[in-house]
Amino acid sequence: MQKIILACLLFFSTSGLYGQSWMLLRQEPIQLAYKIPYNWFVGGLEKQPDYWRSLNTAPKGDINFLLLCSEELRAEELEQKAVWNYHFEGQDSSAADSLQGEFGLWQKRGHWREDRLEIVRSWAWKKGKRHYLLYIWGREDKMKAFAHKKLPKVLASISFLDD
Repeated sequence: MQKIILACLLFFSTSGLYGQSWMLLRQEPIQLAYKIPYNWFVGGLEKQPDYWRSLNTAPKGDINFLLLCSEELRAEELEQKAVWNYHFEGQDSSAADSLQGEFGLWQKRGHWREDRLEIVRSWAWKKGKRHYLLYIWGREDKMKAFAHKKLPKVLASISFLDD
């Protein structure tokens, strides 16, 4: 009986840990912080010639989260950058697809030109001199599950470090 109780306690404590734990990423060079699920791969912040990029990926690569930031390039120009040889093709978004946050972000939906099976969502916003562009992508079933359960928490957690 004690083994069963111990096994149940272990199961519930680890399922709570894995299902609800988040980590806060503070990216000082781009003055941004946000939360992602704790078990995601954190690629770190990488400097490119005229912008920064940060990749975070869910286990098995089912969902990918790429953040671009630049003081020289506007969001529309960042959108033209290749993402590891993939190019974003936005589609017309209805008003229902748009998201307004406290810092006026907007959303576009689309896909990669080179892989139309991947659903891509992009958000863009500006704070001071910095322009930000966020891509989140994955296969349709994975994106729907992520959007329903975790995406609102990720987006709500975005904060500026210079506020």
